[in-house]
Amino acid sequence: MGIIQNRDAQFMLLAGFIIAIGLVITTVMLNSIIFEGNMAVGGGSELSKYELVNMMQITRDEIRNAYINATLIGGTDVTVNFSMQMNNFSANLPKMFALHGGAVNITLDIGNWNNTRYANFTDNGMPAGAANWTVVEGVNVSSVDVFKFYNVTKASGKNFKIEARNSTGSSVWSIEFNDTHYIVTNITNTTNGSTPINPLPNDINLIDPIYYFQSASSYGPVSIQIIYGNNSYGRFKIQGIANGKVFYRERDYILNTTSTFSTSKFKINMTIPVSVPR
Repeated sequence: MGIIQNRDAQFMLLAGFIIAIGLVITTVMLNSIIFEGNMAVGGGSELSKYELVNMMQITRDEIRNAYINATLIGGTDVTVNFSMQMNNFSANLPKMFALHGGAVNITLDIGNWNNTRYANFTDNGMPAGAANWTVVEGVNVSSVDVFKFYNVTKASGKNFKIEARNSTGSSVWSIEFNDTHYIVTNITNTTNGSTPINPLPNDINLIDPIYYFQSASSYGPVSIQIIYGNNSYGRFKIQGIANGKVFYRERDYILNTTSTFSTSKFKINMTIPVSVPR
């Protein structure tokens, strides 16, 4: 009889232990479900990194569109027309993020434009950008219908150069600007040699036969390179056919925009340099 009583007590202890383990597992699962639910709800109210990147791209595109529209209209109020379009964009932008319970604000610095400070001929237009870079590859020289550089100003340092290189990387045409920035030297290719141009014109149309660029067509598709672009600044516009597709490369200024994103939990300030018009 004592043995049976002892077994009953053991079964009761075992049952109690099983119930306790079950309660622990159930509690952990419930906590996990509640935590995941809170994360999902919280995630819906915060800005993700993808949304921030998208916001930056939207802002960059709108600045470029506003610049193109304003310069096409022309007149004496070019920057005023630009600011009107950007102010309208800035006023409507917060509505896109209203569901996140956050605020978005954009401020623009167009000092470079107002003061006619043209961009450097680097890859990103900034003084610290890559000095030697490829503007476009696979260009059919005969298809290039615009190849212009404007207001070229040579700073100190190595000579600013524009080159056309063949598929092996060899230079088949180049134009070089010397330190005085009033003389263009070394317009070269294997057919026509070198021709100095003095003084340097404000509007340099490299399609003009005096620059011999079209002579490079005999070498097949070329890449257009800029060398030591950090030593000069100005404007450029190149368009034509590359790899069977129409391409456009154009730059006047670098405009800086600062975007401020804020919610109840964080605040982010991002300054983005934007090359205009493209």
